[in-house]
Amino acid sequence: MPFWSRGLLKISIIGTGRHSLNIRKICNSIKNLKIDFLFSRKKKYIKGYKVTKSFKDLLNSEIIFICVPPSMHLNVLKKLHNLKFKNYIICEKPLVNTLSGFKYIKKLPNFYKKRLFVNYNFVNSKLAKIISKKVKNKLNGKLKYTDFQISHGAAWLKSWRNDWRIKSRLGPIETTGIHYIHFLKKIFGNYKIITRNFSNSARNKGIDTVEFALKFSRTFSFFRFSYSEPHQINFKLIFSNAIILYNGKMLNYYYKRDTFNQKGRFIEPKLKENYKINFYKDWNYSIKKNIKKMCKIIKNKKFNNTKQLYDDLNVLKPFY
Repeated sequence: MPFWSRGLLKISIIGTGRHSLNIRKICNSIKNLKIDFLFSRKKKYIKGYKVTKSFKDLLNSEIIFICVPPSMHLNVLKKLHNLKFKNYIICEKPLVNTLSGFKYIKKLPNFYKKRLFVNYNFVNSKLAKIISKKVKNKLNGKLKYTDFQISHGAAWLKSWRNDWRIKSRLGPIETTGIHYIHFLKKIFGNYKIITRNFSNSARNKGIDTVEFALKFSRTFSFFRFSYSEPHQINFKLIFSNAIILYNGKMLNYYYKRDTFNQKGRFIEPKLKENYKINFYKDWNYSIKKNIKKMCKIIKNKKFNNTKQLYDDLNVLKPFY
């Protein structure tokens, strides 16, 4: 009898780092999910869990979460495929980060591809929901420009000298920027890279800062993400008739934009609405919602095409 027919989904998690810990907390809070194994090459004991270094121990799981650095995703996927794992995989974004990885996934049988899900941590957030609603509101006019800037300064820590994020070939694009590219791509479709620049500000090896500009079908977007600059979270969305500003704590919506003073000078529009949204709490809210959504699809067996997979694969393809 399948495990979920008894009302439960048995899952295992590959990886024991910070994100794995977050996924464990979330999965433990969701009814009908049971963690079977944690996979780790180095750790032999984690309180409250069964730990293994054998992929074969994971094969009876209904779902396997992949929570290791992106550079390791492809090898893990190949290993599970070679062991003929036929159930479901939820992988942290990006699924792959190279063109060769993209080609490998494309060649997999459809049966396997239908069982691959990618976990995006922004698209189901309260923040994304509000922004999507404002984009669709015709009273706001055309969305002319978006600007996303996020930094946290951790690259100056000694512990970051050998951190996998510094070794990433795309830098913060594949760990942070990918969420917002994915979000805008779902609204506006494909994009073209106008410019991109990779740099290292903290004098570590590798990339810790990236800035790039993208042209979507109906808007232009600028992104700057850094591990080495002072902590900041700033989003700006400029409509032809409205403005949205977000600082990690509060989203302010200004409408109408055609405001002028007595001398006829164009001035800041009036604050129409504001929303108190803590970035990090909203982030975890979105992860939990996304996991519940994917588990529901799996439990109800409503996975009849590979569209969701290709939507995810194509997010970073222009950067390969």
